Amino acid sequence: MPNQYTHPWKQEEIELLSNKIGKLTYNQIGKTLKRSYSAIQSKVRHLPFQKKVKKHSINSNFFKLWSPEMALRVLIWLVFYIEY
Repeated sequence: MPNQYTHPWKQEEIELLSNKIGKLTYNQIGKTLKRSYSAIQSKVRHLPFQKKVKKHSINSNFFKLWSPEMALRVLIWLVFYIEY
């Protein structure tokens, strides 16, 4: 895996990183740039654009699929699990 000494950051990579911060996770950006999660995280910390970054991909449509019956089943399961 390249590091900052053997594979310094290019201006194009920094620009792509700044455009993708907040839109993609560190892992997704790392795959695009062929750099590790830690490399992306470290570079973001040392650059002036610190924004909130999604650490995990989230399926925002997940709960749209839920029905009242599904919610009731989960609630019953939780009550049973907590009491026993």
